[in-house]
Amino acid sequence: MDEREVLMSRPARSTPFGKCTAEVKTAVPDETKDALAGLAFEAGVPTAEYVRYVLMNHCHGYVAMVRANNSACRMKIPSPENTQE
Repeated sequence: MDEREVLMSRPARSTPFGKCTAEVKTAVPDETKDALAGLAFEAGVPTAEYVRYVLMNHCHGYVAMVRANNSACRMKIPSPENTQE
């Protein structure tokens, strides 16, 4: 592998639970897809990473996610306690 191959590879990202190998596929309305893309843009991350974080946050809890992965704190995703409806 030469330097060019390394520079063109995807950035290494990790989750609190290690490498992400399982896939979850589902159909959503166009409005939901657009909303997720907009929220991901505001958070400064790709849509897939945003959706992964939201699902893991829902399943494992916000505090556990922040404690397990400090990079989650840097995302502009509000905690459920601070969200206004």
